[in-house]
Amino acid sequence: MLKSEVGVLRHFFLSMLLLPIFVALSAAADDIDISQNNLGDSLSPYLIQHRDNPIHWQPWREDVLAYAQRLNKPIFLSIGYASCHWCHVMERESFVDPEVATVLNTHFVNVKVDREERPDIDAVYMMALQIMKGEGGWPINAFLTPDGKAFFVDSYLTKDRFLKVSGRLAAIWESNANVLVANGTRLSSLVEKQLAFGEIAEAATIDVPKLVQKIAMQFDVDNGGLKGAPKFPKESLLLFLLDRAQKNGDVQLMTFLRLTLDKMAGSALFDPVSGGFFRYSVNANWSTPHFEKMLYNQALMVMLYSRAYALRPDPTYKRVVEKTVAFVEANLSGSGVFYASMDAVTNGEEGSYYLYSLDQVNSVLPVKFRSISTEIFEISASGNFNGSNIFRFKPNWAQALLARDIARSEWDLVWQEALVQLAGIRDQSPSPKVDQKAITSWNALWIRALWQASGVFDRSDWRLMAEKAQASLLEANRIESEFKRFSLNGVIGQANSTLEDHGFVVSMLITAYDSTGESTYLKQAESVFQAMKSRFYIEETGLWMLFQGGVGGVRSPVQSLRDENFVSAYGVVLQVIHQLLDRTNDLRYREYSANSFRGLNQIAEQPEEYASILHALDSQHLIGQRYFANGHGKVHIDTQDINGKIQVTAQIELQDGWHINSDRPGKKELVATRFEVNGKSLQRYPKAEVLRVSWAEAPINIWQDSVVIKMPATYVDGQMATRLHMQACSNDLCLPAETIEFHMFE
Repeated sequence: MLKSEVGVLRHFFLSMLLLPIFVALSAAADDIDISQNNLGDSLSPYLIQHRDNPIHWQPWREDVLAYAQRLNKPIFLSIGYASCHWCHVMERESFVDPEVATVLNTHFVNVKVDREERPDIDAVYMMALQIMKGEGGWPINAFLTPDGKAFFVDSYLTKDRFLKVSGRLAAIWESNANVLVANGTRLSSLVEKQLAFGEIAEAATIDVPKLVQKIAMQFDVDNGGLKGAPKFPKESLLLFLLDRAQKNGDVQLMTFLRLTLDKMAGSALFDPVSGGFFRYSVNANWSTPHFEKMLYNQALMVMLYSRAYALRPDPTYKRVVEKTVAFVEANLSGSGVFYASMDAVTNGEEGSYYLYSLDQVNSVLPVKFRSISTEIFEISASGNFNGSNIFRFKPNWAQALLARDIARSEWDLVWQEALVQLAGIRDQSPSPKVDQKAITSWNALWIRALWQASGVFDRSDWRLMAEKAQASLLEANRIESEFKRFSLNGVIGQANSTLEDHGFVVSMLITAYDSTGESTYLKQAESVFQAMKSRFYIEETGLWMLFQGGVGGVRSPVQSLRDENFVSAYGVVLQVIHQLLDRTNDLRYREYSANSFRGLNQIAEQPEEYASILHALDSQHLIGQRYFANGHGKVHIDTQDINGKIQVTAQIELQDGWHINSDRPGKKELVATRFEVNGKSLQRYPKAEVLRVSWAEAPINIWQDSVVIKMPATYVDGQMATRLHMQACSNDLCLPAETIEFHMFE
């Protein structure tokens, strides 16, 4: 985007409050009654929240938009979601106000959109907002021409400002509407450039190591995460960096990631009482959260802390995962599926449900801990948030225990008992509202997190939870081969299906296959992938579109490669293509991969915003697990501390009809298996089986089905490098030998 073009438009925005964006709409419509609020029949909880407003809200529908065209009446478009704090504030200040309602009902056709229900609409108008203001956020308030050209876009506005803006725009529309339409064409072009694919280029031109170095320049070495505020966890970026550190044995990167995870776990971003993470922090040191809890944040955090635990067991990480799973099960689950979010507001006050007075904290602590509670937590009698206290540990809180000869184990027991009593105090207050939409992609991501965590922590109850939820999701949110955007109380919403929803379902099913070895799950993953391909794959270019059809004058395909506040759907699709290729050796996936990585050159500008795509470019693998032999074999690496001594275990599983050569195969042409840790080779291997094959005169020594190889080891400079060299064969042929490397951290 040319800075000069943006500068001109921003100047126009400030001087005349004009922001056009073209939206192509149907010209035909039946007569409808827009003289009343028509949100009462909506399935979206967010739209239902606004059904009693005096504003004559309409849902986004072709007939509503065509009606505005026919009457040549401008549109006021408001986009938000159920747990959005500033959306609630604006409703309370403006949308229930009779004066505001009179202005809007007199001069505009008023349309409400749930961004979680219609991410296609949200993507276009969010881009317009970002172009004009240089930043995004919700709610989005856009004033449109009758055919959908946004001539003003902003986020939260006070009542006085909103009345001034809406009144001024209504007057301009009456006197000089042509100016608004003319500027719309220019902005529409800029939006389309941002939401269209970049210049076609091969993936090989993207230098991942160089981009990682560029990202590292933004590391906040004091607080973890990236520099600046507000500060989002950016879980996709952390997952990518975690896998990269493991892949390359990067101790320095792993040290920074541990700092980030430790800081977040001990900060106000994590709720130690009920469990779960808040969406983001308003400041750089994670000390003041924005109090909404989203299902997708919980899923990504469970995946992140589980993977980190798999590389280096840490009891704090385990507790974080356990508390987060417990939070979702207690607050965001129902009827076999999982709900979208928990609100930030209770009784009109942000965060009040999560706050405690100093007296309340001391009341649940034994006497000897009460005098040092302010040394352990950043709390006080005057409070650290609106006169009360958010829980957050002081950076040096453990020193307060050490100075008084209090063992950490004693404190841990006291704290766990205190948490139970603190939960009891919290339960006396009304809990925040829950948005009960079961969004397909978010559910699939949470179920995937359960599958992964169940394996890392050997939790059969989580495995069963994942299995049941997966079956429910496949039933509840699908019509034939199409996964719809969401369901509510068993009723499937009519919003358009998306690439995101299908891609995350494929990813979920692949993880289920990895966790159980059940071939049915892999077949289901391939089936959903083919259904996704038929709807969203562009044969002419080999690229993928996020939505079917165009919105906001941006011709299909609309795409956004950034992770934004969630995970890039495009990045997830690239990852599942790699995963399906690894597990099936179906060459079609290689073709999809080669095509789909083209047109991604723009990620070099802000690589931290494209972590999911970088993850795919870097050939993502499950930590501690790899596939080999064209998907016919699987290796899992783990470490155990046995009486203070470290033992590395390689568990190799093979499909029926396949084997690997033992350490002494008995035929010189065959490649022997070798297992090394930090450059030292194992000397004694498990006993081999004897097998006769058609292509060898004498019997050969092999392992088939499953074999476990164990080796004592030590960490060197904080890491342990393992290397497994082996050759897989069937009864008819032998594949080239493969080497698989893992890095574990102390």
